[in-house]
Order: sequence, then structure tokens, then C-alpha cells
Amino acid sequence: MAQCLHKTRVPFHVYEADSSLTARRQGYRIRIADEGIEALKRCLSPEKYRTLEASCNTITSHSSIPNATLNAVTGDPTTKLFNPGANTPVPPRPKFKPLSADRGVLRQNLLDGIEDHVTFGRQYHSFTDGNDGITVHFADGLDVEASLLIGADGIWSRVRQQLLPFYDLLDTEARLVFGKTSLTDDFSQKFSKSASEGLTLIHGGTMKCLLEPMRFSKEITPLPEDYVYWVLFLRCDSEAIPADVLSKPLDEVKTLVRSLTKDWHPSLACLFETSTTEISAFRVLSSSPDIPDWGAGASIGRATLLGDAAHAMSPTAALGATTAIHDAARIMDAIEKRGLNPKALRYYEHQMRVYAKESLEKSLMGGRAMFGMRAFQDLPKRIMSSRSHLEVGS
Repeated sequence: MAQCLHKTRVPFHVYEADSSLTARRQGYRIRIADEGIEALKRCLSPEKYRTLEASCNTITSHSSIPNATLNAVTGDPTTKLFNPGANTPVPPRPKFKPLSADRGVLRQNLLDGIEDHVTFGRQYHSFTDGNDGITVHFADGLDVEASLLIGADGIWSRVRQQLLPFYDLLDTEARLVFGKTSLTDDFSQKFSKSASEGLTLIHGGTMKCLLEPMRFSKEITPLPEDYVYWVLFLRCDSEAIPADVLSKPLDEVKTLVRSLTKDWHPSLACLFETSTTEISAFRVLSSSPDIPDWGAGASIGRATLLGDAAHAMSPTAALGATTAIHDAARIMDAIEKRGLNPKALRYYEHQMRVYAKESLEKSLMGGRAMFGMRAFQDLPKRIMSSRSHLEVGS
């Protein structure tokens, strides 16, 4: 969004709550598909897009459907998650080859050239709407006047809490363990050859694992060392998962993962056994597909939401980042058509509720296949009045 505003010379400033770009771990890898790629091309200059593309995984497949599906115990190919011709949460023939980006590298690329327009360590508090503009209040007492406020402040959005004070997200009942394992020579010799070739799904009974080797160009610096990104999909009601798994120290989570995968084939279990493995555990929250119209009841309405703040979703359709980037391009289009005023935000929100609903419904389709996700109306609500770092929406 900021890059698009910069490109079109619309005045803007980004206020980040984090103290720096790398202050908080937010996952490892992001996958961006059709609408997200189109939006990036819309928002970035051709040169910046080429730089971003060149920094992504060099072995990404032509679809977000796994190249291989393996039996966890035998290591052999097994039945695919979706039969050929079946309705799937991701298109088998996308318009563009998906991008698999390291999250840290992507954020650095998107910051490039706009550093003077970004302030870190500024905690948002509230806003006051006005006929001639909006005043944004920060926790340290700073007040900033603006034409519009775009709340891109994530799943625990403070902007959303003011727009929708009684809105709660849904607990998908999934507990995900994300990790990355360095692709060292020693590890590569042990690791499954089928899994090393691209996006792979491992069937482990009631537990599934999605992984993708991330290999980066050696001609571009600085980029991360190659690694395997992986995520285990678990259910909160599984007897194998302790109720307090999210509050356990990461060393204990790592021990739990090794215990859960101890009967897996050595070429797959090695993913969790190496000392170079990094790990994080999260609860997965989701918005309802019927996204509220927060602008309808606003007397003026100079604030809106983007990304997880507007539509948190399970990562089971790999559409969270794509939909968020799509938001940015749609907001920019709305501003160009309607100007820097509330009408532009209502125009964007009307479109966003349609395509975000489709993404959320696809995330449910993927969630059913990956961890037995129940229908949205059957999921428990998660009270959003206080922040926890153990939830993820995409």
C-alpha cells in the first residue's frame, strides 16, 4: 500500500508499533498467488517488482497444489488431498507462477525507497473522525492529522476495535507449529528426495505437514541461507496435544513435535530432529465470511481496514497474503477514482467484502481437508479485547 502511494505521489506516512523491521517474529515464508501478484505489479515499479521476484524461492512450482503427497510412515507417495478435477481451494492452473517469499526479505523489499515515510515504535491508541480530516492519536501523546486512516495493524487491530468494538474472531480449533530447518549438506543427504523438489504434503494420520524447500539466488545479497519451511496442522482437541501447548516454552514444543513424529520415516522425521530447526506455535483465528460493514454506521467514516485487520483467515488456502496485497491495490484504485475521502473507502470496502468472502470460504475448504475444520457457524468465538502473541490469521 505504501509503495503504491509513493509511486503515485499521494502523501502518506506509515506508523509501525514494532521498534524495528525485525523486532518481532511473524513467521518464515509467505506465498503470493494470482491476485496478489497482479496487485504487486500494480503497486510497484517494474524494477522493484523484478527485485522482489528475484529474491523469492527459485524452485517454486507453477501451482499452490503440492507437487508430492507422501505417507509419513513409509515416505512413499500416497493419495492426494484432492482428486483430479475436484473443487480445490487453490486453482490447478493459476494465471501466474506463485511467489514464495521469505517474510523478512519481503518486508525489507517493500520498505526499500520509503524509509523516510515510516516511523517505528509508535503505538496507536485511537482516532477522532472529522468533516475535514481524521486525527490519529498515539499512546505517547502524539496527534497526527490525515485525510484517511488505513488500519493494517493485524489480527489484533486496535483500529478495528474502535470501528467494531463488539466484533470477535472465530477459533478454527487448529494449532499450528511453524518451523524452518536449514538445508545444510548433511541434512539434504538425509531428507526425502521427493520432498526436496518442491511443495509437499505429508499425511501423518490425523496430523498433516505442509513443507516447501526455500532456495534463494546466490547472485543476490543479502538473502537467507536455504531452508525448508514447514507447518504441522494439529487440532486443539487431539489427545496427543496438551491443552497448554501454546504457553509452553519453545524447547518443549520442539520436544513435543519430535515425539509426535517419532514413527515417521527417517527421511521425513529428520526435518524436526536437526539442531538448526526453528519453531513457533500458534492458534489459528479466522473472521466470519460475512465481513461487517463498519462504514455503514459511521457518521463520517475516514478509517478503514486492510489485511488481517479486515479478514483474518486460516492459511489452508494460502490466500492470506494474496488477499491483503489485493486490498492495497483496491484501496489505491478507489482513491484514484473517488479521491482522498470517505467515498473511496466505502467503494473499496464494498469490493473487498466480496472477494475476501471467497478467500475465507476457500480457507474453510482447505481447513476441512487439513485438520477437519468445522463450518464457520459452529466455531467458538475468541474474545478480542486483549492482545496475545499466540494467534495467527494467515
